[in-house]
Amino acid sequence: MTPLPFAHGPYLAIEIGNYLLTLICLVCAWRSSRTLFGLMIGSTCLGYVIESSQTVKVPPPYEYTQAIVNLPGNVPLGIVISWGMILFAIWHAIDSLEFGWLRHSLAGGLLAVSLDFLSDPAFVYLNFWIWKEPTQYFGIPFSNFVGWFVIVAAFFASLRCAFHFFPPEKRPAWQVVLLAVISIVPTFLSFVGLMIAYEALLEKGPAWLTEPRLVTIYMLPAAVYVLVGFFQRRHSLSGPIVTSALDRMTLVVPGYLIACSLATFYFTNMQATYPEITIIYPIVAVVVMLGFAWPLAHRVNRTP
Repeated sequence: MTPLPFAHGPYLAIEIGNYLLTLICLVCAWRSSRTLFGLMIGSTCLGYVIESSQTVKVPPPYEYTQAIVNLPGNVPLGIVISWGMILFAIWHAIDSLEFGWLRHSLAGGLLAVSLDFLSDPAFVYLNFWIWKEPTQYFGIPFSNFVGWFVIVAAFFASLRCAFHFFPPEKRPAWQVVLLAVISIVPTFLSFVGLMIAYEALLEKGPAWLTEPRLVTIYMLPAAVYVLVGFFQRRHSLSGPIVTSALDRMTLVVPGYLIACSLATFYFTNMQATYPEITIIYPIVAVVVMLGFAWPLAHRVNRTP
């Protein structure tokens, strides 16, 4: 990694924005929700555990090229804190639907993947990190998206389980943070187990089980299950989408990442490298914003 000063302005600009936005989200969570505050601290720690577990592999599947602050294992602090910022927005958006733990967890994983489909190609193009293994989606391997889905879904499920037995509203903030940090353990074990199964199926599975089909098997049933649950709920469209600072930040976070990704595509040579994204990026951007805004607009109607 190269220390400051940076040779590439986009990295510095995006990372500074990332730091500021994460700080604002953390303050909003502290003032409004012990659950979200604990989740942000826990998911930041989770981000470091996951990222360092990959960067210390020999050989590593990817490596980071720059950092404002470099943590042990060659993991940028800016990447780690972005986990907290992103999971903060996803949790609050999905939580407004009051799903059961399974649908909540799967919906969180799917929303994370949809955001990853948009942001990762742009940041890889800017050489924020470099993949060392074969890639299939504009410089990103399919396994990255499966891993992101598994991690977020497993972390949300672990947190829901912890908060069920130890309700956060009845506990001081430090205990909620501790519960979120402890939830890293089952999350990491689930991630390792499911990704080992993924790699084993690719290597030893039947010939027809190509990687795109395996990704579909991992995610399509979850998507159908979440959509069925959404349309089975009773919702209300009577109020505005944004009703609090938490709602506002829930939309600002994906909006910021979308803006960075689109700016990278339209103001660099990325569009010449990947002309197909001209069609894909606007569609994915709309899907991402709908994924965050739709649950806020369709809050559960508690009236019988």
